[in-house]
Amino acid sequence: MGEYMEYTIMSGRGRVKLVRGERALIVPPYPKLIHPMEKFPTEMVGEFKWDGYNVRTLQFDGEIVSLLRGGRPDDKTRDMIVDFYGDKLTRFFDENPDLVLCGEVIGKKTMARCKSVELDYLIFDIMDLSREEEHRFLRYKEKLELIEKYGFNYTGSAGKFHNLHEVLNWMQKSSPNNECIEGLVLKSFDGNRIFKLRYDMHEELFKDRIKKREPRKRGDDEIIYTHFMQGYPEEELGMRRGITDEEFNNLQAMIEEMYALHEKEEIIKFGEKITEFLYAAILDSGYYDEETKDKLYKHVKRYVAKQVGKAIKMVKES
Repeated sequence: MGEYMEYTIMSGRGRVKLVRGERALIVPPYPKLIHPMEKFPTEMVGEFKWDGYNVRTLQFDGEIVSLLRGGRPDDKTRDMIVDFYGDKLTRFFDENPDLVLCGEVIGKKTMARCKSVELDYLIFDIMDLSREEEHRFLRYKEKLELIEKYGFNYTGSAGKFHNLHEVLNWMQKSSPNNECIEGLVLKSFDGNRIFKLRYDMHEELFKDRIKKREPRKRGDDEIIYTHFMQGYPEEELGMRRGITDEEFNNLQAMIEEMYALHEKEEIIKFGEKITEFLYAAILDSGYYDEETKDKLYKHVKRYVAKQVGKAIKMVKES
């Protein structure tokens, strides 16, 4: 390959253009969700909603790429997924170069809240980039056949439903006792209609389950910080945007510059510069009260401290 892959985020929902030399590919985002309705327009399947983070994985110009929800390629997540599935992933893309795996990353090795396993990449949809965008998702049966054929892990299904009453009744009586499952995602079998139904959307019915999850519940500050670093907004919490391409590239350049230093004191001082830069970028992304700002600053400090520690370790080992 040789040439460096560049990318451009084309929308806040995660549409991204990948470019290497003369080759380019536009990867569409996950579709906008519809609002839950009492009676479904068509029969829908309920799939488990896991408490992880959304990643699209595809092959571009012979290289496997993993995109976070906001559209930014993430090499660390890509490497984890490649290591996890190994030859299964290689074979899948060799035989299906136009397909995109849409899955939920969970596990102790990741930034996901769900830590019940070391690592997993649970497939919930498969896109076909050779199709028109409005028909890009494989039908439910096609998806399951491919998941089984290549030995991927599936998010799991709760069965078929025709209305909201049926779904809520099932969730009350039959939901698995798993803290990593947040509810269900309802989908039409052609993949064109999708909506989420989390337990916390019906607190009056799922008080016990929501209460059980409370000790692990993330604060708004953690959600803002995590989503900012992944590159997408969280408007309900006052965050208008995620980290921009320019900010991300500047951050990476500063970290690389710090890694090249040879004195501990210099590294620590440069770390303070990175902290100031990243904190300012987060504050510019939205409107936050003073308490949230203080908590966001602590997240930034922890992130930079890890980078500083790594830089100091590199000096000791050199």
